[in-house]
Amino acid sequence: MSEKVVSKPDLIRSVAESTGKTIKEVTEVVDCTFDAIYNNLAEGSAVQLTGYMKLSTVTTQDRFGRNPSTGATMLIKGSRRVKFSIGKILKEKLN
Repeated sequence: MSEKVVSKPDLIRSVAESTGKTIKEVTEVVDCTFDAIYNNLAEGSAVQLTGYMKLSTVTTQDRFGRNPSTGATMLIKGSRRVKFSIGKILKEKLN
C-alpha cells in the first residue's frame, strides 16, 4: 500500500476550503507559523502544541564511523537535529 503525501499547497487548499479564507490568506498564516517554529527551534526553544506534538532540538556529539565502501575510519561531525514527540490527542487519533 502506497502512502499518500500531502504537500504544503494541498494543506493550504484544504484549510482554505474548510475556513472560507482565501488561499493567499492561509498561505500567509502557514508561512508565518512555520517561520515562528523555525525561529524558536534555532534559538534552542522547544515548540509544544499540547496534546499534538512537541518539537525540540538535540545536539549530537562528534563520533567515529566507518566508510562502508572502504572500511576506513572517519570522523562524523556532530550536528543539531529536530526531535519530534507525539502528543496524546494525536496518538489517539492515529490509533
